Amino acid sequence: MEEGWRNSRHIVEVEVSLPQSDHAAMEMRCSTAEIRPDGIVIIHSTSQSPYVIRRAISQSFHIPLHKVIVHTPLVGGSFGGKAALQMEFLAFLASRAVGGRAAMFPRAMPVI
Repeated sequence: MEEGWRNSRHIVEVEVSLPQSDHAAMEMRCSTAEIRPDGIVIIHSTSQSPYVIRRAISQSFHIPLHKVIVHTPLVGGSFGGKAALQMEFLAFLASRAVGGRAAMFPRAMPVI
């Protein structure tokens, strides 16, 4: 570093400050859940934590771990923004409330 400073023709010092910010995912958070008649729970989620979801659903609702299947898309580098469980519990409860049929949370809004 010191040699670089010595060999520089010009040195510019600038102090920059930016307001606090947060990252945001490009797609909305959503999850679907289906409870099949054989007890298999299938969850689709935009999360980056499928194994955490699987374990949490299994433990919270006393479902054997091997009966919980979680599918997630390739989410890329979300840097933790998609790590937390949010919609998965609600989608599971919605499916349970309608006899195991597939349920989505949040529910998709129709295009008008």
